[in-house]
Amino acid sequence: MSFNLAQLQDLLRQVGWPDIMVNSTSGRVPLIALMASIGLAESSGNPLARNTSGEDSVGLWQINRRAHPESSVAGLQDPSLNAGVALQIYNSEGLRAWGAYTDGSYRTRGNFQASLAAYNEGAPGTTPSIENGGDVGSPDSWAPFPPFDGPLPIYQEQSIWTGNIGLIAVGVLGVAVLIRLLSR
Repeated sequence: MSFNLAQLQDLLRQVGWPDIMVNSTSGRVPLIALMASIGLAESSGNPLARNTSGEDSVGLWQINRRAHPESSVAGLQDPSLNAGVALQIYNSEGLRAWGAYTDGSYRTRGNFQASLAAYNEGAPGTTPSIENGGDVGSPDSWAPFPPFDGPLPIYQEQSIWTGNIGLIAVGVLGVAVLIRLLSR
């Protein structure tokens, strides 16, 4: 049995993945939708997928056994265990642990736009929006990511220098004035 994007998202929720927004190469996106696309790109949704060419990666999120030898092949072919190990890897290594993220193939092979659409349908048993009576204090009732409408912005990190040159110049000028006043 292969998993589709909605099933991958449900699986991620069931094993405790946080339903949060994260910065990614596709902008600020829901982590659940992003990881479902990464899983689809890595394994085509096949929990029995195994890549032994140059590595030994197993299961939906292609957990590399050489890097994570604590789980057996059979264990990693269990969808829930694979998703749980993927969460541990995400918590320690981040999104760059997956080749489908770093090479951007999650966008095409992982059909990221369809994953956003599936995410927008909401998790089973959750309230779609606060306006419909959702409880703002509970993540289970937070409104889903707004409907996807057009191309995603590209997230680009900005150094402190790039974003704050004006503030630095004002600060340097201020220090120069202060030194001049104190030297009188």
